[in-house]
Amino acid sequence: MLPMDKFIDTLRDKGYKATPQRIAVHQAMSELGHATAEQVSEYIRDHALAQISEASVYNTLNQLSRLGIYAQRMSRDSKLHFDANTS
Repeated sequence: MLPMDKFIDTLRDKGYKATPQRIAVHQAMSELGHATAEQVSEYIRDHALAQISEASVYNTLNQLSRLGIYAQRMSRDSKLHFDANTS
């Protein structure tokens, strides 16, 4: 898991802004480690981290996965999980 300062640097190095929504997703993933978009969205909502829809959480997680910040894993029940451990 990238510490927040490294996360922000990685985004900037790849030409992305460290928006409140991206930061909220990363905060949630830092706590959860391995989660579905629905779980991340629920965590953000429960902790009042940012205003972000579940669809935007899913899109953000996919984007951060493409950047190599998170890994994607399919569970046995065919749910897509995002993992902070990319190895």
